[in-house]
Amino acid sequence: MDQIRFKSIRDANLRYVWTKALTDGPNNDFYRNPGRYVDSNAYQYETYGDGEVQHSPMYLVSMDGLEDFICSLALFLAENQSKEVYECLRYSQYLSSINSDQVMFLYNLKIKEKTVYINLSEQKKSTDERKRHDKRWVKIANDYRPTFENIFPFFCQSYHGLMNRLVMAEKIREVTGYNLWVDFESYFHIPKMDHIRSAMRAIECFLSAFNSLDNLNRSIESLKHNMGLDKNDPA
Repeated sequence: MDQIRFKSIRDANLRYVWTKALTDGPNNDFYRNPGRYVDSNAYQYETYGDGEVQHSPMYLVSMDGLEDFICSLALFLAENQSKEVYECLRYSQYLSSINSDQVMFLYNLKIKEKTVYINLSEQKKSTDERKRHDKRWVKIANDYRPTFENIFPFFCQSYHGLMNRLVMAEKIREVTGYNLWVDFESYFHIPKMDHIRSAMRAIECFLSAFNSLDNLNRSIESLKHNMGLDKNDPA
């Protein structure tokens, strides 16, 4: 299965598409401004009331359609709990976790010196000016404060769409014990997060459940192999 198609819960004539491969849809606009689109894999088209027949070209789902898209996807997954659907979705950023140690390093970072450099991968800081020429080290402003606005850019990449950015924001909040305030309206231009947050959790649970089953199957196969039990399986 290279893509999944599902109905909008708010517009009877609208269909959404999630493609497995980045090249399966017209996504050039996405890379010009990823934060304005749901994802490089997320598309929509119009049926104009003609059943499931596609009557318009596929186009990227913009930020205005985020809530309907993500809630529609969550409800679709609730009724289509199959391995094929999971395989289509599995490469999404839901399964790529943020490094909790790095988040907490930035959250607990205190800047007292005039010039400070940090190595995030090793969670170290230094005042040595020679670090200026080492690309592994990043200079930190002396007015740095452990706010969401200062921590988030260390993890958000230019290719992350809006949905992935929100997942990332929620994970940063979770890691820090929900002590970081995030103004979703001013930072992401999203006035209400309640329905979106519930849908994101549902999608994450779907992906995590199948991921756990995959891990279970691999562990069982490894166990059988190590014990020589797979040799007794019928051909």
